[in-house]
Amino acid sequence: LKILWFVIPAAIVGGLLGAKVSTVLSPQKVTLVFQTVILLVLTINLYNGYQLL
Repeated sequence: LKILWFVIPAAIVGGLLGAKVSTVLSPQKVTLVFQTVILLVLTINLYNGYQLL
């Protein structure tokens, strides 16, 4: 439950930043940024999973 104190504000800030970015960038750029962030998160998760082995 301690992690919720970080996850909830991060989700709110991410939503606000995402809304701002989507009005500034073209839809193609927004998709590129989104996919890049998803790949970054996936890479971090895979690395953390590897560290547990």
